[in-house]
Amino acid sequence: MTRRLLALNLLLVVLIGAACWRMRVVWLEQERASAQFFARPAAAGDPPVVLIPEPPKQVMAMSYLEVAQQLMFSRDRNPTVIVEVEAPKPMPALPLYYGMINLGDGPKVVLAGSRGAGQRSYRAGQQIGDFKLLAIEPTGLVFEWDGKRVPASYAQLKDTQPVTPQPPRSATTPSSGPQPPKPATSATSIGSQQISGPGESAGSDRRMCQAGDTSPEGAVVNGFRKVLAATPFGKSCYWEKVR
Repeated sequence: MTRRLLALNLLLVVLIGAACWRMRVVWLEQERASAQFFARPAAAGDPPVVLIPEPPKQVMAMSYLEVAQQLMFSRDRNPTVIVEVEAPKPMPALPLYYGMINLGDGPKVVLAGSRGAGQRSYRAGQQIGDFKLLAIEPTGLVFEWDGKRVPASYAQLKDTQPVTPQPPRSATTPSSGPQPPKPATSATSIGSQQISGPGESAGSDRRMCQAGDTSPEGAVVNGFRKVLAATPFGKSCYWEKVR
């Protein structure tokens, strides 16, 4: 039994020695091959070929039109754009000019917003209807409307339509009801000439001339004398109280 164990051990030792020797032989061959590989000079190869891609094309908005028309919520879905231009606001008729006065405190012009409306004097900077009087010039007036300057000459603003007198009502004309009381008037006649008389008050002792006043200079009506004074802007008409 002991001999068999010794023989088996001896066989194992021989096998282990043979395996170690074989491993060493293989390791030496690998080291030799590695040394030969690193000792061999490297051959110069051809340079690599680099392919440069073509530059991208320029992006244009029209190329996305077809895509935009297919998107439901895109603003460019409907390529037909309708531009609605708001119609310009029509300018109303200019005020009517009836004269100019200057009582020493600057020129004033007598204007009316429309024919038949009340007349009154205006200074530069005051509002008359839709217009604002910007300046009183020797050749005309300058208004402002809707943020725009509107110059106009005195000839354009002057009320040239004649005053149509109302026919007197006959005493025999039947009336369907009680007639309103006839308003008092300051008109009087001197010879065959009609005098309109003084108009609105322009101060304590002065009044403005009325439109269509044909009374001569110096006429006295209701305690006021008509005066025509020459100014750089033309003739100024007013009535002054007789002292």
